[in-house]
Amino acid sequence: TAPWEASEWPGIQRMVLEFVSDPKKGRETSLLRFAPGASLPKTMLDDRLDYFVVAGAFEDEHGSYGEHTFVR
Repeated sequence: TAPWEASEWPGIQRMVLEFVSDPKKGRETSLLRFAPGASLPKTMLDDRLDYFVVAGAFEDEHGSYGEHTFVR
């Protein structure tokens, strides 16, 4: 399995599953693990970001999402 690594955001670890460095078709697929109270910068959420809550809950300006919730 891929290792968890520190991200550039405090309290968030990342496990990269796929990374394609291409100006037109670039993408990254990662698992993010949040410590309680950690959050992504708002600018990060302006880009297309899909997420699935594995455990705990995730909140943003649109609502609160519990375990096993997929948000696109």
